[in-house]
Amino acid sequence: MQKAFVLLCAGLLIGTSVFALAAPPQKKAAPPKLPAAGLDEEAYAVYSALIQSLYTNGAKLLVIDNYVSGCVPVGNNAEGEKAWQQSLNGLPSKMPKLSQKTVTDFKGNARLCRSVDAKFTIPTKYILISKQERTQVFSQADTKKAWANFYQKYVGASGYINLSNIGFNEDRTQALVNTYRKCGEKCGAEKMVLLTKMNGKWSVAATHKIWEL
Repeated sequence: MQKAFVLLCAGLLIGTSVFALAAPPQKKAAPPKLPAAGLDEEAYAVYSALIQSLYTNGAKLLVIDNYVSGCVPVGNNAEGEKAWQQSLNGLPSKMPKLSQKTVTDFKGNARLCRSVDAKFTIPTKYILISKQERTQVFSQADTKKAWANFYQKYVGASGYINLSNIGFNEDRTQALVNTYRKCGEKCGAEKMVLLTKMNGKWSVAATHKIWEL
């Protein structure tokens, strides 16, 4: 009886080992991807007010990236990201009306990868372009030719515009956006824009220039 029990245990151990060898290795589950959060009507109202204030004067056609900037760290490295974070910390001193809550929310949203739809309420005609389309236009090394191709393709445009995610204060009466426009080899500007909402309407309250060509 004892011998049979020993043989049974040995058989179980062998069977378990064979099963372990035969079973395919378990792949590690990929980390969940952050979904591209949708933008609500308030966000498009903020963007529309910004675009109308900064970019529509005399424009015949606006070319706007259909994705927000900021999906990756600045410069793709920790040093650049740290400097960017520090510059954000100093913004309230340059924009006295800017709430720290708004800055904190901007930081929290800055690395979300989102796309925008054609939901802007602005008087100027506009089109959205994808990152692939823009990359294709500017794929060649000769930037002068690339810009010539851009303006040939988008007749009436004055460069292209990019918008960041929005930082709101708690009651969503203040908004912070980073935006830039590129219009040539030595043409363009990037700004931080503070908007406020009064009587249900958004308007630009202050801007802080980051760079200008």
